[in-house]
Amino acid sequence: MKRKEKANNSQIVYESQPRKNKGKAGLIILGIIVLFIIIGVIAGNTGNNSSTATQTPPAAAEPEVSMSEEQPPTDQNLEPKEQVLKIVNDKFGANDEWNSVMEGEEEKILLITAMGHDLALSKSLIANGMLISISDSLQEIGNIEKYNDWEVSFVVVYTFIDVSGNENVQTAIAADFTPKTRANINWDNLQYTNIPNIWDSGSLHPVIADALK
Repeated sequence: MKRKEKANNSQIVYESQPRKNKGKAGLIILGIIVLFIIIGVIAGNTGNNSSTATQTPPAAAEPEVSMSEEQPPTDQNLEPKEQVLKIVNDKFGANDEWNSVMEGEEEKILLITAMGHDLALSKSLIANGMLISISDSLQEIGNIEKYNDWEVSFVVVYTFIDVSGNENVQTAIAADFTPKTRANINWDNLQYTNIPNIWDSGSLHPVIADALK
């Protein structure tokens, strides 16, 4: 305030001075408020992004499938001869030393050699088990088109023990089946015990023959 005196009436008049700094102070306060607002907005966005990142886990990477991995061959992918060997191993039991399948060079003859099950069972069960294995194998071989007009021959071997206690591998059952005989078999009604009655030629080891009586 500025004091001003008038000469005539000796009155003292106070005259207001313009507040030069008032506008500048207001701008500073306004700027501070705006700054706080901007900081608040930035902090809020950062918090939201952090929350979103926490709530949404990254998608799990799918395992890569290698198309080059070899798949085990199915029966249909095996060669006919290999299919027969698989049948023999399934029915008689796998035996790399004795089980084999041979094709005739000049004639259509399929020769199957197989080791009979050695299950430490009675002779009767062992003998009947051999006939069952022959029957089941012969039936499944009928599903392989290549051998429909082939003769199928089985030579089933077994480890016999003689009176002196010595072990000897000998032929337990030999059986031959011509294409005509195979075609006449009705598998729905055939009894495995009739295998010796329908083969075209064959033989039984004396021990096996006695066990089948």
